[in-house]
Amino acid sequence: MRAYVLLLLAALVVACSQSPQVVTVRLTVPGGEDVTVRAEVRDDDEGRAAGLMFREKLAEDEGMLFVWPESGRRTFWMKNTPLPLDMLFIRNGRVVAVIAWAKPFDETNLDPGVDSDSVLEVNGGFAQRHGIGVGSLVSW
Repeated sequence: MRAYVLLLLAALVVACSQSPQVVTVRLTVPGGEDVTVRAEVRDDDEGRAAGLMFREKLAEDEGMLFVWPESGRRTFWMKNTPLPLDMLFIRNGRVVAVIAWAKPFDETNLDPGVDSDSVLEVNGGFAQRHGIGVGSLVSW
């Protein structure tokens, strides 16, 4: 029994210590150069709920990609999130449908008014700095 408990604890430590999956997200800007972001993937309820909470900095080329298996209405808030963010709501896994600007620590539900199946969070002002807009193509 003791060996079983130790084995179970070891498995939990390994599972908890694994780094999140990171993908390279490519944003195709009409008439411009593609922009890439290294994004941590959040594709389960626990990961999506935690998001970027408590992160104090995010490199210019880093972000977080939230992914769902189906399209639906997604709302976000900035509870415990000290960074201003651009939220790119993506439909069909490939087109920016809405860009929302989120203020640090704002607990108001941010509702873009469209269905999406993924959302890319990047530093506030990122989309404007790189010419990313509604209709920009996304791949990862």
